[in-house]
Amino acid sequence: QKALDKKDVINVDNDLRDPLFDNYKRQVAEREALAALPRYQAEEQIPSCDINRDLLSQIESFLLNDISSILSIETSEANINYEISIEDGIGTEVANRISDHSLGYFHDTTTRVLFQYNLSHKKLNLSLKVILSKDKDYSKITIDIRSIKPRDITSSLMNGILNTISSKKNMNYLFYPNPPVHFILFMSTFMSFAMSILLFSESYSKIGSLFLFISFSLGVYVFFGKNFNPYIVFDTSKNKMLSNNWIWFIRGYIGFLIFSVAFVIWRKKITGF
Repeated sequence: QKALDKKDVINVDNDLRDPLFDNYKRQVAEREALAALPRYQAEEQIPSCDINRDLLSQIESFLLNDISSILSIETSEANINYEISIEDGIGTEVANRISDHSLGYFHDTTTRVLFQYNLSHKKLNLSLKVILSKDKDYSKITIDIRSIKPRDITSSLMNGILNTISSKKNMNYLFYPNPPVHFILFMSTFMSFAMSILLFSESYSKIGSLFLFISFSLGVYVFFGKNFNPYIVFDTSKNKMLSNNWIWFIRGYIGFLIFSVAFVIWRKKITGF
């Protein structure tokens, strides 16, 4: 009787273990099937743009509401991890939603906003980041996905995010040329200045003035353009002030050139030289 009782206990124990073991086997099988799917990784530069809280909310809405439709899955069947972090000169604040961040505005020292979205499903695995940084090289969208037709899904996700941002694009990318172009402009600044000094010393003042104008214009572009025009412009009081100062300077510079040329023409007509 004791031996029989022991056997019954073992059978009962096995009955309790079987559902757990079956669940474990199913999870292993799903992971193996997922690992066998094609993997696709992509990276896309984010265009220069103006960033405010409304745009961040639109990006968040796309990530949380539109991605599941693009992937054709039910969110209740997937494991989704999402967070948004805002980095400034003091530190980095991480929250589950943009509305959870303590500040209703950007601090003047804000340098980066990072969206991180990870989705696990039996049919696919997705890791997505949207990085909005004052540094052009780090402002990008990165996607790592395992799925059937991952390239098509990646293209849809990229286009969706870029279309969301497109309404806030600006022209500041003009101040961030590729390194070879930047090097050429940098050298041209000094060469133009050196040429102007040489021409002035040889009494070619008109041509010397032209090269001096070119040197000064390139110098403003190369050395000051980025400081007044960040690649990603966060909606801060500091950036508004920089933008206004830059517009004031450019208008003043153009006005100076126009009136200088007009004065020379007027002088020639009146005095003949």
